[in-house]
Amino acid sequence: MSKFQVEINKQSYEVDAPDERTAWAWANQTHQNDEQEKKKAVDTEVASMREGNALMRGARGAGASLQNDLYGLKELAFDLTPENQKTIAANKQFLKEDTAGKVGGFGADVAAFALPGGYALKSARALPAAMKLAKAFPLLAPLLVTPRLMLVFPLHIPLMIVVMQH
Repeated sequence: MSKFQVEINKQSYEVDAPDERTAWAWANQTHQNDEQEKKKAVDTEVASMREGNALMRGARGAGASLQNDLYGLKELAFDLTPENQKTIAANKQFLKEDTAGKVGGFGADVAAFALPGGYALKSARALPAAMKLAKAFPLLAPLLVTPRLMLVFPLHIPLMIVVMQH
């Protein structure tokens, strides 16, 4: 058997297989199993976040929103660990599916914008995506990641989102 290096969704697998086609199939199966395990872990975390009354879930929603903002800042300087990524996925799923969590998350977002530096905190959440887009489309780089433009032109982030959607 030969060793093959197979990459699926930016994850690399080293597989001992008789041929390249078999190696791809085995790596794909392993990747699917890994993704199912991650989804189960996220679902378990979200289920624990849904426990309690609406007030508790609203507070968890506020915390989840702020935690995702902080992970966005962390991602600017460091790679996120798989545990960080799982937490972000659980927070996003909770904020998307739980009404009390949405209300709490919205309240935290409004409060963050009202505080000094809150706009910068919320904008930083979008910077990793802007930096990736700037690498893919160098002509847009000055529009996407120039801090001075963010201060002068506050519609910068919605503009970036519209560009990313097209």
